[in-house]
Amino acid sequence: MNRIFKTTLLIISLFPILGYSQGNLPPVGEDWEAKYTNGIAAVVNDQIITVDKLREELRPIVPRIRTTSITRQEFDKKLEEVSFDVLRNLIDRILIVQDFKTQGMSIPKVYIEKEYDDYVIREFNGDRVAFHEWMRKEAKTPRQFRDELKDKMVVDYMRNRMRKSQNAVSPAKIQDYYDKNQKLFFEKERVHLFQITLAPITNEPTSLLKQEANTIIDQIKKGTATFETLARKHSQDDKKNAGGDWGWVERGDLAKELSETVFQLPEGQVSQPVEKTGYVFVFYVKEKRQQGIQPMAKVKDQIEQTLAGDLAREAQQVWLERLRQGAYIRYYL
Repeated sequence: MNRIFKTTLLIISLFPILGYSQGNLPPVGEDWEAKYTNGIAAVVNDQIITVDKLREELRPIVPRIRTTSITRQEFDKKLEEVSFDVLRNLIDRILIVQDFKTQGMSIPKVYIEKEYDDYVIREFNGDRVAFHEWMRKEAKTPRQFRDELKDKMVVDYMRNRMRKSQNAVSPAKIQDYYDKNQKLFFEKERVHLFQITLAPITNEPTSLLKQEANTIIDQIKKGTATFETLARKHSQDDKKNAGGDWGWVERGDLAKELSETVFQLPEGQVSQPVEKTGYVFVFYVKEKRQQGIQPMAKVKDQIEQTLAGDLAREAQQVWLERLRQGAYIRYYL
């Protein structure tokens, strides 16, 4: 089908969710509009995907396309690309459900009912009146909604099964990936930093803040209170409620006079009070990492997850392509 024809036809079909009037669109011949009247987006074996279903899937996506498009032409092009991807996904979902049934599998009714109840609780706070009102507006019956839930559960199960079947990655592949991608594992010098910030009250001398800081340090060293507990009690910055935990920081994340103190601290040590522009800080370095390539032992799990994900995606593409080739698929958009 001619690409311009398909694009124009698609835009017409999406009037209700785009917010455009027909007067804002390029003129379209009556013969093109007549060919659209069947309202079919695609046929997959014995199942039909309607344009209404495509609209439903696109509805939450279209506003994002609109906000990132400068011109109408750019919007139309992006919409066409996204619409094809969404339609392909709808086709794949049908093929996956059909493959599930072909293999003689089924989902127990009790699982479907639990998912149904969980949805009402999750999306409508358990208000079934509001849920049924929403279904009425969506022109869905409880049975149709249950069928949609069941299909989603089937698709999730089949995709997860494919991912799990690809979880085994050999040590040789992990080592090979590590050797060939050293730059991915380069890390700058970093510390896991905890911080207490003491801010002055109006006209309060810094000496009083230092006295408070020394009292805090003394409690930590004697073991009468943890750094996290004292940070929640005394600190006056955004990480107070997190026990003063600023996570992993690099030298460039801190002012020079502060970074010099922080990065000289040994692991597990608390600093002396540090003054800067009227504020007083107390630092604790939980862990340090030197600049360089991270050792294999630290990144092994990360590499394994990456490779397993790649294998799963490749296997899933092969699986879906096999399902597509064995099916009758016809696009109408």
